[in-house]
Amino acid sequence: MKEKCGFTLLEMIVTVAILFVLLTILMPTMSGFASSANDQISDANLELLNFATHSYASFHEIENRDIFENISEDDARQQLLVSDGLIEQAVKPTGEGGYCWNIKEQKWILWKTDRTAAGCGGKYEPTSNPDGSLTPDVVKTPEPTTYPSAKPLPTYIPSAYQKACEASAGKFDIVNEICSCPDGYVLEKEITIDGEKKKVCVTAEQYLCETSGGSYDSSKTPACSCTGELILNQQENMCVYDSVTASRKKCVADGGEWIEENGNGYCKYKDDQPFYIDEDNPNFVYAAKQLGSGDPIDFSVLNDIESLESLKEKKANLSIGSYFHYQGNVYRVHNYSYKLDDSTNLSEFVKGNNLFNISKPEYSNNKAYFVNEYVLYNGTWYMPKDQGGGVSSTPAQGGQWQECGTNLDDFNENNSCKLK
Repeated sequence: MKEKCGFTLLEMIVTVAILFVLLTILMPTMSGFASSANDQISDANLELLNFATHSYASFHEIENRDIFENISEDDARQQLLVSDGLIEQAVKPTGEGGYCWNIKEQKWILWKTDRTAAGCGGKYEPTSNPDGSLTPDVVKTPEPTTYPSAKPLPTYIPSAYQKACEASAGKFDIVNEICSCPDGYVLEKEITIDGEKKKVCVTAEQYLCETSGGSYDSSKTPACSCTGELILNQQENMCVYDSVTASRKKCVADGGEWIEENGNGYCKYKDDQPFYIDEDNPNFVYAAKQLGSGDPIDFSVLNDIESLESLKEKKANLSIGSYFHYQGNVYRVHNYSYKLDDSTNLSEFVKGNNLFNISKPEYSNNKAYFVNEYVLYNGTWYMPKDQGGGVSSTPAQGGQWQECGTNLDDFNENNSCKLK
């Protein structure tokens, strides 16, 4: 039989000892190679960050201030470069630590254990350059850097929205693509870019003028001008509806004659037409129904409405819900009855809060309104809800008013406003 061959205990101990010595010699060298490679990658990333930041400053013509002004986090600073297409993604060193922005020297640095000691953050302190600018030299004229394996950096081109925002005195947030406005401006001017609606800044004064129907020209005094049935308010910064002008135009268009007496104006129609019947005014529709008209509406029943002068001669008692006409306007008694006599001053009587002028239904803030009285406010008809003492609040406040619509067709769809 052959003898079995193997390692003796002594041979095994010697072999293990030799391997241990070899590993002890090789490990520092291998570790050094790995550390050197990591350092080279970290340094290359650092140069890339500084080059991209310089490009960003050049594209945006940033001088005399911190390049990343109003951005306090390093991650947000890198994200800004990503959004501009200057780096593909945020970068980090391969070893410990990270990259931080040195505000004083306006450059990125690598920190490993202590951010503060490395010089992260700080305060911006501009220095004078040979060309007279105050931007630090390290950012203004950086050393040329070559990246053998890097792709060419794209040329930054501001978006059309950014250009429009900045042209309107706004400040554009590249990361979030948001336009913000300074004091005295509002983000309300609509523009169209590539078929998409965007908003840019406009002065609050111009916005107020134009949204009220006026035309704005800053070179004129006042800058806001109004046309048609609109006139400037007392502050001369917006247009308001001129009911007198509107009534005068409507009077002439309907064949009447506008009369000015004692500071007041009214429309005088031919003898057989003492007042104008506006068939699109729901108050005339309601009056016709109250005076006996069926369906369809027969507005001729309104010709039976007596004049206030005639009623005064009769010393008539004006009951709640009764109608009369005076100087081209039709009135409805809406609160309490009134006894006319020889001492009644008719021009003062029609100014009282006990009457509703259905010919001029525009809302007035010094009057009270009652149910079945249709009030026109900003082009929309409203009717007071059933309040015993009347309603004087603005229709836009809503709580005491029922919104009826902009034309009579809307009334038929709204049971609360349906003309009865």
